[in-house]
Amino acid sequence: MTASRPQLIGEKRVTVGQVTEVDPESVTIDNPAGVAQTVLTTPQTVVVKASAGAASDIVPGARVVVKYVPTSQRQQVAELVVLASDSLHGLPVVAATADSITIRNLGGDAVTVDSTGASVDKTSAGSASDITVGSKIFVRAKLVDNGDLVAEEVIVLPVDTVFGAIT
Repeated sequence: MTASRPQLIGEKRVTVGQVTEVDPESVTIDNPAGVAQTVLTTPQTVVVKASAGAASDIVPGARVVVKYVPTSQRQQVAELVVLASDSLHGLPVVAATADSITIRNLGGDAVTVDSTGASVDKTSAGSASDITVGSKIFVRAKLVDNGDLVAEEVIVLPVDTVFGAIT
């Protein structure tokens, strides 16, 4: 049995799931493990919505959120969401070709991944009204003093997204 790592106040968290409840100050989702999770929203929470994009949307300077093919022996991308360069989410794109992208990982290293056949989504400005029961969302949140998660940025994902899929 492994010990769980303590949660640190101010630590950034990401979570994804299907929305089961929305109110003016929070969103509740079922995450891929089937656990209900409530994330608080504030007037400062940035909401963007993703729709079908194209490989040409992946350009150096953009930021991306990547869903890898779970069973691939190498880092092969199943789906990625292209965000604005000033997004709080994602990793910066260093380079892009027809069949790969190079991103800067959290350690600062440039990593090239196979994007052949990947589904590409792009984001546009959204609002809290885009977060509806039944939609899938990807959330970047901060852990606060009382243990709550407060959303900094929410990506409303397309209906056919593979984000949140356990397979």
